[in-house]
Amino acid sequence: MEREGVSSSSKRSGGDLPVVISCASLALADAAIMMYDHVASVLHLSKNHVIDPVFEEENSQDGSLMITCMPSRYEITQLTGMQLFLDACAKLAKIMRSCLKKLLLILRNRM
Repeated sequence: MEREGVSSSSKRSGGDLPVVISCASLALADAAIMMYDHVASVLHLSKNHVIDPVFEEENSQDGSLMITCMPSRYEITQLTGMQLFLDACAKLAKIMRSCLKKLLLILRNRM
């Protein structure tokens, strides 16, 4: 489907994956292939949950997290984007350790 103001070569990027996953699940169900559950996938961009993001939404994101699950079983089947958050937590933990070490040195010097 053509979207206004977006060229065909640049209109989509990684945001297609959740849509493709959900559509593949529907295709399997339509073909009467036995499954434990339907698979649904949603992309989280910045502060919004997005089912089918447009180009502008993808380009304006601060970070993204994609979750794919089997809703009736309440099971996650895929989680993408956690590395960004884990890296940020590791950097923050390093800064926190450094601050605590400095505080410990200050407290030791006072004694």
